[in-house]
Amino acid sequence: MELIKEGMAPRAKVGGKGAQLMALRELGMPVPEFFVIPVGADVDRDTLVSARRTLCSEPVAVRSSAVAEDASTTSFAGQFDTVLCVETDDALIQAVETCKLSMNSDRVRAYCEHHGIDPTENRMAVVVQRMFPSAASGVMFTADPADAKNGDVLVSAGWGLGEGVVAGHADTDTYRVNGEAVDAEVVDKAQMVDRDTDGGTAILPVPAEKRSQRCLTDAQARTLAGMGRKLESHFGLPQDIEWAVDGAGEIALLQTRPLTGIGPRTGRVYTWDNSNIIESYSGITTPLTYSFARAAYETVYRQFCEVMGVSDELIDENDATFKSMIGLIRGRIYYRLDSWYQCVALLPGAKYNKRFMEQMMGVRKKADLEEAEAPTSGGVGKLRIFYLVWRLVKALMTLGKRTERFKALFKEAYEQYHPQDLEATPPTELVRAYRDLQRRLLLNWKAPIINDFYAMIFFGVLKGMADERHNDLLCGEPGMESTLPTRHAMEMAAEIRKSAALTALFEQHDDTGVLARVAEHPALNTWLTTYLDRFGDRCMEELKLETRSLRDDPGFVIATLRNFVARPDLTVESMEAREQRVRKAAEAEVNVPWKKRWLFNWVLRRARRHVKERENLRFARTRVFGLVRRIFRALGSHFVRAGLLDRADDVFYLEVDEVLGIVEGTTSGIDARATVPVRKTEFARYRKLPAPADRFETRGGVHLGNTFAGDEEIVIPEGDVLTGLGCAPGVVRNTARVIHSPKDDINLDGQVMVCERTDPGWVPLFPTCGGLLVERGSALSHSAIVAREFGIPTVVGIAGLLERIEDEQWVELDGKAGTVRLDVEGPAD
Repeated sequence: MELIKEGMAPRAKVGGKGAQLMALRELGMPVPEFFVIPVGADVDRDTLVSARRTLCSEPVAVRSSAVAEDASTTSFAGQFDTVLCVETDDALIQAVETCKLSMNSDRVRAYCEHHGIDPTENRMAVVVQRMFPSAASGVMFTADPADAKNGDVLVSAGWGLGEGVVAGHADTDTYRVNGEAVDAEVVDKAQMVDRDTDGGTAILPVPAEKRSQRCLTDAQARTLAGMGRKLESHFGLPQDIEWAVDGAGEIALLQTRPLTGIGPRTGRVYTWDNSNIIESYSGITTPLTYSFARAAYETVYRQFCEVMGVSDELIDENDATFKSMIGLIRGRIYYRLDSWYQCVALLPGAKYNKRFMEQMMGVRKKADLEEAEAPTSGGVGKLRIFYLVWRLVKALMTLGKRTERFKALFKEAYEQYHPQDLEATPPTELVRAYRDLQRRLLLNWKAPIINDFYAMIFFGVLKGMADERHNDLLCGEPGMESTLPTRHAMEMAAEIRKSAALTALFEQHDDTGVLARVAEHPALNTWLTTYLDRFGDRCMEELKLETRSLRDDPGFVIATLRNFVARPDLTVESMEAREQRVRKAAEAEVNVPWKKRWLFNWVLRRARRHVKERENLRFARTRVFGLVRRIFRALGSHFVRAGLLDRADDVFYLEVDEVLGIVEGTTSGIDARATVPVRKTEFARYRKLPAPADRFETRGGVHLGNTFAGDEEIVIPEGDVLTGLGCAPGVVRNTARVIHSPKDDINLDGQVMVCERTDPGWVPLFPTCGGLLVERGSALSHSAIVAREFGIPTVVGIAGLLERIEDEQWVELDGKAGTVRLDVEGPAD
């Protein structure tokens, strides 16, 4: 392989530093002459020595140039070796070897591990560059790391070689350049790094006459800043630039790379937030699930706007809005809030709907609705507003019938496909079944989304009218399907306690042993079969298609039964009695003027109805996702038999259109065995990287240098009281049990359950805890609704909860006030 002496070459061949130097040269920037020994090149000594002599007669700098170096999120600053002032041929050969070997150092391996980089893929090129005769040198940041919005370019300058500034061995002046203004901070510079008389470099004293002298003139600082701004504009990201100036005032740029920790400063701003959606899609989510969910959000909210009377023309104008309701950032699903606000802005009463939407989603930081663009079609005159309001009222009045039609449609479709042996169904029939479900259900999802909207509206209105008793008033509503799995498990636990044989089964065997012997006990076997058939899709992370459901792993059902068997006080009757006590007390205590009582009663009925239907229709959604999960897993099995995949579950690393296209002949590539490993590697890296902030902004291209870091400092609450959103009333004092997953030790006995988030799969744990504390969530999140239904004192949305509470720590929660007192003493309540 030959040395690369001119032109451009890909990063994979010349490494990060080499690629950036080539870009500087192409832009006409003053760059000392260089050539690159490419990745994997086996260059003989004579060729290398000859190239160095052709390059220049002066000493050279030999610089490492790793492939992953100088990227927007991984600079590898100071991790690899650089050898300066190389004069002899032998020293050149040794310097090149030193740079290559620096790839294998312990510090580089640790850096790669921290950033989720496979060290074997980060290969090394080497740059050989003419040494610039630096009188002064330093580093320039085109953005101020402390305040990237202030417009300052920061230039740090010291005497001698730039190595002294980078390594912190040289004292430096600081120049802030903003437009034409230069603010210079000149210090006493005692030492510098420069060429040693014996070759190489050394830390030397600064001559007395130069110690307090400026290293740069204002003109030179402005020239450097101008170069820096040009590079930031070219690369689209703030830059970290190494520069030097010789005794005659000539400037050279020695290196540029993205300034890590600061994203782009130009381009359109998007706001991302995982409030509420983290309940459904926590952690890493595979491409299949994301592509299915993104299309579902687009389809459903288009339908919602249609029903609300938004014109087809206006809906089409906002096509990009509906396609971007959610996004995937480092493998994690986020709401793109600007799209949600834009959707709200299409409806009448946008200002009020915005507030209700934020309340439903649990958004902590509110946004200005003016950020959303005003509709460009259809006008906003009084006639149009009157028409849209009429559509809202019509949708409310017809919602009951619409919901019943949807339930009938769902029942018909579900009962058609649920009993089928999908694993034995041909692939073309599986795709036909998916398309049929999509047509019959997803494209007719108006009733659930309209009901969600009115649950949001009436819950918000009730909260304003009920004198903080709104949560209590929603307890004890009959017919909520979310609680049915738990109620059925409680009833079976009561039967187990009555049977000596079943009691012995649970006493003598662990969960695996019980499952192995279920067939020996007809009553338990019949119950478990029926339970899994009816509720087998209601599991942890049930909306993630890659999740293994209770049908695949019924061990959690057995563990739940074991918990209930050990608690004879937990019965359906006692739970219902507790719910009714809370409900009746709230009805008696609520203070509403008699003139408004009729309105209050109407709002209360509506809130109860729509919140209940919200949960019931979500259960329908769970079952639809269960069918989709089975269809794609069955397609994965077909792909394995055809040699397209190694494992059936690998199908989850393809997108929906890719899977369907393989069967229907509409995809541009069918080499799934090549695609899947690449995506698995990418998503494995995301699991190692720090998760993006809960809320952050991106500017310009989302994945073009943005850091996904929040712009607000995360403040861990101090003191002995934490606050959140009270969702279910009651005061409980007991020890805390911190649970990260329902698969943890779930032997709760009245303790306060503490968790980051919940989803419907956690519900069977609720009756065995005395109270519930959740770091994430909103008043209309699933955990809040079901906890109210069970009458379990609950507080959600508690910032810093998991940072402050440890296992077995005594706490007292007040589910009405939304407070948690830490380190209390006394017996459990």
